[in-house]
Amino acid sequence: EDPELDLEIGLVVGWSLDVLVRAAGSGQPIAGAELAAGSVSGRSDARGRARLERLAGERVELEVRASGWVGQTLSVGHDGSSRVELTVELGEGGAIEGTIDDDIGDPVTGARIRVTSLAGELLGEARSDGRGRWRIDGVPPGDLRVRADPPAAQAAVLAPVELDSDVIRGEVTRAVRLRFERP
Repeated sequence: EDPELDLEIGLVVGWSLDVLVRAAGSGQPIAGAELAAGSVSGRSDARGRARLERLAGERVELEVRASGWVGQTLSVGHDGSSRVELTVELGEGGAIEGTIDDDIGDPVTGARIRVTSLAGELLGEARSDGRGRWRIDGVPPGDLRVRADPPAAQAAVLAPVELDSDVIRGEVTRAVRLRFERP
């Protein structure tokens, strides 16, 4: 125990981000959108508004997600003021869900499911649960490719699988069944 121990604490001036989340095209507010910037998170209210406070640093990565909408990730900086206002417009999307099993029909837990455009752009990713089920929300409408990779422990005995499907705006493409085969 040193009675002369010096302790220095540095403080950072924080800032807040006021966000309006609305539908692209119509401009209607989107209630219940989830917003996250580092460890700070919140939800938009009935007017589509959310405030994230106590942000630190010059820039934050803002993630905006809402069920049935295509999410966005934006880099937002502040101009030295204590409050930044931002409008985020989300396009309508859909969802895709299904199951993954092995060559004898048993569900596979922890498989990585990736949905990409036919051009290869990543649109969403998920892991299968204990029953082999998976779901990806906020997928832009259109044709897409679904790829499943087995968990690392099974990669030597199960080969990746992919298939083409599609998503329709505002709907869920259901019952997409993927099956790993032996290499």
